[in-house]
Amino acid sequence: MNIKKIEDLSFGLDNEKKWLKYMGKDWEKTPNKYDSFDFRKGNSIAELKSRKINHNKHRTTFFGANKIYDILTNKYGDYREMKFTFYFLYLDGLYKWDFKKGDYFIANGGRRDRGRDETCSMCYIPIEKLECVSKSISSI
Repeated sequence: MNIKKIEDLSFGLDNEKKWLKYMGKDWEKTPNKYDSFDFRKGNSIAELKSRKINHNKHRTTFFGANKIYDILTNKYGDYREMKFTFYFLYLDGLYKWDFKKGDYFIANGGRRDRGRDETCSMCYIPIEKLECVSKSISSI
C-alpha cells in the first residue's frame, strides 16, 4: 500500500471519530472493516465519506456502486424497512443523502492518484440532492 492510500485511510478514520462525537454515541461502528457501511443504529445504516474539498466544487459526489448493490440485494435487511444515509464530511460542513431509488446514477469512475487504477462502477449523487447537516463540523 502506498503512502497516499495510507494517508487517505488515516484521514477517513480520523473523520469517523469526529462524526461519531458529533452524531452521538448511540451509533455503533460496524464490526467488519470491510463492511460496505461504517455505522449502525437500529434500522439505520450510515456511511461516511470524507472529502478534502468544499461540497459544491463538483456537480456530483460519488462512492462505490457496490454499496447500492448491497442495499438493493438486502444485505443489511429489507431496504424498504431500513434507512440508509450517506454522510459526506467536506471542508465546508457535513452533508447527507438518504438513499432513494432514482436519486442517483451509476457510471464508471474513480481515481488513479494512489499508484494504481482504482476505477470501477460508481454511484453519483447530484450535489443539489445533498442536505446540509451542519457547518460546525468539517473534514479538517
